[in-house]
Formats: sequence, structure tokens, C-alpha cells
Amino acid sequence: MTGGYELQRTEAKGEGVFATRSFQVGETVMVGVIDCELDHNHAHASQVGEKRFVLHGGLITKVNHSCDPNCGIHLNGAGAHDYVARQLITAGQEITFDYAMRNYSIEHFAAHCQCGSPRCRDRITGWKDLPAERKADYHGLVAPYLTAIDDQSATQQADLGQPPRCHQGIQHHPRQPRTDDLSDAVQRLDHLRARRPRQPDPPLSNGDTRALGGTTSNAAHRPPPAPGC
Repeated sequence: MTGGYELQRTEAKGEGVFATRSFQVGETVMVGVIDCELDHNHAHASQVGEKRFVLHGGLITKVNHSCDPNCGIHLNGAGAHDYVARQLITAGQEITFDYAMRNYSIEHFAAHCQCGSPRCRDRITGWKDLPAERKADYHGLVAPYLTAIDDQSATQQADLGQPPRCHQGIQHHPRQPRTDDLSDAVQRLDHLRARRPRQPDPPLSNGDTRALGGTTSNAAHRPPPAPGC
């Protein structure tokens, strides 16, 4: 036992690190020390850069993952990861952190997460697959290179003129093509026809019945009376 924590057995996850005293929010729980550099990623590797992996010494490699951890990460002066309390930790409580706080991608764990948290994602994921909501929850408590990757990606999208990715339910929809153009054209044509001046009808000839509803008026064509009648 050292520094307020110790190694214990767990029922479902093998070994784990447990607090032997309480830690307040923001208090350093474990101080990281780099044991050696690694040339590849593996289950106990800590990613401290986009292409840099190290192995921490001491019990840090025994700290288990949780999808709702009580610790986050601070980069110390030696370039190692300190574990800092993001929640109140009491004596006897297991010390946990989210592996997505340090590794961009996760490829070395079982298909289903065993953390047992109500917020469990069912799968241990790296930072690149972490939901935006959780990234916001972990603000200031992750390896700095992870947020640098996100910032670089956002800058590249802006330079290419692409809309930013949606983070708070804001949706970007392309403009839909209009389907009523033909209908508008027909309406405009009808309007122009209605405004066209009407041509006058030709004069009626004898016996032409067009203006009389198709019937001949006897009064209109009766010969004049004879003189003296």
C-alpha cells in the first residue's frame, strides 16, 4: 500500500486499484512515471502522442476502465499521465478512468465492456469513437494530443469549405431541388393570356345569328310597310 491506494482483486475484472483514503475533486490520486517507450500499441500502453506510446511504471497499468470514471488525466512535467479525481472518491472505492481519455483508438479489449456503470457504452472505445457528449464531459481531463487532433480536423474542414460536424443537434441539410417550376410556368402563361386584348368580332351580315344566340329575329328583318298602310 502506498499513496492512498492499493491493489485488490475484483469479482469480474481481475485486479484493480482501490482507494485507501478519500480524495477530493481535483486532487491528484496517482502520479504517473514513464517506465519505457514502446514501438507499438498494446493493452497496457499509454498513448501520449499521435504516434507515441509509453508504459507507465507502478500501479497505473492496473487501473481499470470505466465508462463513467472517477478520475481523469493530467499531463505532468515529465510527460506522463497523472490521475486526478473528477468525482469525490471515498476509501474502499475502485479508482477508474476512461481509456478514451488517453488512447485515440482501442483495439486490444473484449467485445463487451465489463465496467458495470449505468452509462456503460457496452464497448471500450478510443477517443475517435467517443460520443461528443462524453468528450464535453471530459473537458480538461484528457491527454492534450487528443483535443489537438480534433482542433486540427476542424481547421482542415474549415479550409476546405466544409460545414463543421454537428455536436449539439444542429443538422445541416442540402437545398432540395424545386419540384413546382413547371406549375409556376403554366400559371404565368395563363395570366398572360388573360391580359391579352380581345379582338373585336367582325360585323354581322344579313342572316348572321351569332350575336343573337343562334336564332333569327323576325323584327330585325321584316320589310318596311307599304306606303299608305
